[in-house]
Amino acid sequence: KKARAGDFVYLDPPYALNDERFRGEYGYGSFNSSDLGRLAAALHHLDLKGATFLLSYRCKKSVRNLLRVWHQRTLEVRRHVSGFSGGRSNVRELLISNRELPSKGEL
Repeated sequence: KKARAGDFVYLDPPYALNDERFRGEYGYGSFNSSDLGRLAAALHHLDLKGATFLLSYRCKKSVRNLLRVWHQRTLEVRRHVSGFSGGRSNVRELLISNRELPSKGEL
C-alpha cells in the first residue's frame, strides 16, 4: 500500500503447498494456494502505481499462467534448507517482473 511510482519492491512469499503436507514453517494459515489471487492483485496494484516489482517463486505452471501478463524467467537454484547434504537439491525458481528481465547469461 505504501509503494509509489519509482519504488522497487522485491517479493519472496512462502510457497503455497496445497497438494503437499503443510508443516507450518511460516505459521499455520500464513500463505496457501488461495492466496495466489491476492498476490496477483497486489502485483497489479504495484504495476498501476508505477512501482517496479520482482517476484521470486517456485516454478509452477499455475503461477506462470496466473501471472503470464508480466516478464518471466526460470532459473535453476540450489536449495540449502536441509540439515543433511543429501536433502539439498537443485530446483526451478521463477522470476516475474513488470520490467524486462536480463537474459540468462546476464544474471
